[in-house]
Amino acid sequence: MSEPSFLSGPRLIRDALIEKIRTLPLGGQVTVEVGQEVGPEVVVALLNPEGFLHFVNVPRELDVSPGVAGACLLKAEGDPVGRGEVIAARPAALGLLVEECRSPTDGFVQRIYPSGHLTIRARPIPVEAFVGGRVIRTVPGAEVVILTAGTLILGVFGQGGEAHGPLVVLEQGRTRLSADSKGAVVVTPTRARPDLIQACLDAEVSALVAPSLHLADLPAEVRLTLVLTEGFGDVAMNASFLEALLSLAGREASVSGLTQLRAGVERPEIIIPQQRPPARPPSGASLVRLGRRTRVWLRPGTSLPRLTQGVRVRLTRAPRFGLEGVVTELPAAPRKIATGSVLPVVRVRLDDGTEVTVPLRNIETLELAATGAGGDG
Repeated sequence: MSEPSFLSGPRLIRDALIEKIRTLPLGGQVTVEVGQEVGPEVVVALLNPEGFLHFVNVPRELDVSPGVAGACLLKAEGDPVGRGEVIAARPAALGLLVEECRSPTDGFVQRIYPSGHLTIRARPIPVEAFVGGRVIRTVPGAEVVILTAGTLILGVFGQGGEAHGPLVVLEQGRTRLSADSKGAVVVTPTRARPDLIQACLDAEVSALVAPSLHLADLPAEVRLTLVLTEGFGDVAMNASFLEALLSLAGREASVSGLTQLRAGVERPEIIIPQQRPPARPPSGASLVRLGRRTRVWLRPGTSLPRLTQGVRVRLTRAPRFGLEGVVTELPAAPRKIATGSVLPVVRVRLDDGTEVTVPLRNIETLELAATGAGGDG
């Protein structure tokens, strides 16, 4: 089975069979079985199942002698501890605490030594499924592959980690969120303004999906998973993307803000499962890689979309960034552009009727159709 190269640009893939690969880069323990149906919050594997062992030098942290350190401990062997929790303190006159020793990790106190030193055994790191679907393959100590059937949208920029929640699509210009928005994936059809970003932080939503924002408005602290479908500036959401999200409002959505353009392309993504996945992909289907951890199955006889006349594209560079149109000509020979460079180009008729010539590298197709969620079994 061959894996074609990465698709470029944001894409909308409807009614798709999507594979999510949950990798265990340093090994671990797989906790699910092939054929098992999982939700996005289900733990499918554990990283470091034994738990790292952390050595805490309490006398040094409190600046006391080893003989005194034991009396300063606030925890006993076997007690659970949280990252940053005070586990020992040195009292001063009048009962004030002047020095504290905190736990470096979540776990439990494994052993306390006569010298006052102690060890903390960290808890295993859980790896969640991220999307609802069916486990179709496991490799012990290496990976879990989950198959889901639904819609996939790839963005151009993201921030934050993985999140999931019910999909809530706001009306244009709306920035106030309802009281039940906590944990939701919020979609705005227009630029994400600072007041909306703050409202999302205050409401503790899981993620915000927006077409664009000004770079100056990008949150300095990563407290919110953010996905941009168009890019920076003031660009409205692509009509196809918005229509798809509106049709899926209320469904559980999984969002990843991970963005990496070098050493293995990773684009931010939104996955909305719509039905129970089959037990396995269709016979004869081909696999398309959309990153190191996401793949899509194409129906037998379907190939990657080709750039031909009539295909709808979007321009990705100024001065016409974000404009859309239809390909009218694909010149066989490179042509000189305004900068003086000679490059492969394409002729595009924009939606306002303007015909432009742009470098081939400065366009992207928007939708990959002809996928299918049907399968064997």
